[in-house]
Amino acid sequence: MVTPQFDSTTNEQQGLLIALAMFGSRQHKELFVHLPQEEAYHLDKVIQPLLEIDRKRRIPLLVAELKRLLRHQAPTRLFSIDPTWLLTGLAAEPLFIRHLVLSAFPETLRKKILEQNSDVLSQTLPPKPVMSKETSSLVLKCFESKFAPMPYEEPKSKFDFQHIALLTGDEFAIFFRTAGLEQLAHAFAEFGIRKTANFLKHLPASVRDAIINDIRTISVVRKLNQPAILPFLRSVCAEFRDVEDLYQKAGLYFLACALSENESLLSRQIAQRLVMPTGEKLLSHVGQLTKEQSLILQRPSELQQRAIEVTLQLSKQGKIDKRFAQCAPLT
Repeated sequence: MVTPQFDSTTNEQQGLLIALAMFGSRQHKELFVHLPQEEAYHLDKVIQPLLEIDRKRRIPLLVAELKRLLRHQAPTRLFSIDPTWLLTGLAAEPLFIRHLVLSAFPETLRKKILEQNSDVLSQTLPPKPVMSKETSSLVLKCFESKFAPMPYEEPKSKFDFQHIALLTGDEFAIFFRTAGLEQLAHAFAEFGIRKTANFLKHLPASVRDAIINDIRTISVVRKLNQPAILPFLRSVCAEFRDVEDLYQKAGLYFLACALSENESLLSRQIAQRLVMPTGEKLLSHVGQLTKEQSLILQRPSELQQRAIEVTLQLSKQGKIDKRFAQCAPLT
């Protein structure tokens, strides 16, 4: 890995960045003006740390990255996207294109999609067409362009906030549960006993008792932004199926607060890891919080640091992939 930010770019963008950084050129801004504004802004942020690396060290790093890039196969990033997003992408295509894309998928990904039993794919599939490797690659590349580019899933020696996007959907559920319970504990601690009791009184006694008992397990209470507490509680407590669903919603809101000052690419990458309705809810929260900063629970930088700590803690406990536990937090 050259820099943590490098993973958040596409194959084509990485090729461009390697070419520019290989020679230490600082004229990249002249090229970036021809790109979409958001993409140019993101690539400018990525290339700056590259150019700051000493040339003797930078060249071998970039050569190694180029070799890895040449070995990369297009379908890898599609595996990182939750099937609900892929199904929606397929549904927007004519039937013939749908079948063509499915035929270009590797067998494991093809089965993963068809196992969703979507009405969109209920039609009888024709025999798998014979396509050359180049044609399959082109079909997949075109389909992949419908989505935000996903990061490479490689172990890191340092864990940056951007690496949160490497968690799987199931791992995010564990992350949301832990982070969501914490945020509720912080919010109710700020509320005080009387206000908390009043706020929870409309809930069934069993649910109310479960929340109070779980909150008592949180030993460290952090101060939250006072004006944000009530909107947060109203948002996550408005409708929930059970206690676990409440914690998931609170954790999603926490992550949205942490993402509120980040470029939208990372938000989209994380959203695509989640089932589509949950991912869209995350993006909706991020959009609202970006516009209304007063609703953010803490400074985004503090929340990002806590997100890193929670991820590494869960990894050390064996609740999510243990490869993260081998990383040190990037501070």
